[in-house]
Amino acid sequence: MLLRGRDCHGPIRLGIARFGKAGIFMTAKRKGTNPMNRLSCPTEGSAAFETAITAEHAKVTYVLATLHLSQYKHVMMDLAENETGRRRLTFDCFNQVIHDFPSTLRSHNFAELKKPMHLVQEAILPNLFRHFAKAPFVKKYNEMKEEYRTSNKPFGLLFPRKGLQQGLVIHNGYQGDFVPAGASCFVWQPTRDDTPLIVQDLLMFLWQINETWKPQANYGDLQ
Repeated sequence: MLLRGRDCHGPIRLGIARFGKAGIFMTAKRKGTNPMNRLSCPTEGSAAFETAITAEHAKVTYVLATLHLSQYKHVMMDLAENETGRRRLTFDCFNQVIHDFPSTLRSHNFAELKKPMHLVQEAILPNLFRHFAKAPFVKKYNEMKEEYRTSNKPFGLLFPRKGLQQGLVIHNGYQGDFVPAGASCFVWQPTRDDTPLIVQDLLMFLWQINETWKPQANYGDLQ
């Protein structure tokens, strides 16, 4: 396992890049698609189901606002209503409407865990360094990437983490495209031939995209 910081020169065993003085640590169109992963989807109409779709709606709302694309909420909700019968924002609709976004996005709230993520032993230090692939968010990322990835774009999974208001994102994008210089991230690369997985603060992920990606003038018509 190789972990690298954003400013490190070459792979090292353990590396954490720092963001400013704070030294933020990482804990610092498929019609009819269900808004959640089928592999662990609660029963529709249950309290868990409603909690999950409400959380996804809130997360998409945040992403749109951060990217200055809130004007397309109605387009996405119209699409969602047509596909699911609910006027709730989903990342399925986000990916269809903002079709040139540099990463395919999904989210998962991990409500099925018996403990919150910051208390799950496989997701905290030192176990995270020793057995990164066993962390719940890594397992879920691999499941959802196989199910939902429909292009060669990087795939990102958003998930909550105590201590970070908007949580984290794990993705397989190029570090220089998604991690601001000096920002914190974990990079896991089992071998030199594998595509690295990056875990970082969602805010920094979106901030870097805002700096490097130029949205189209109009997303009113689906491509």
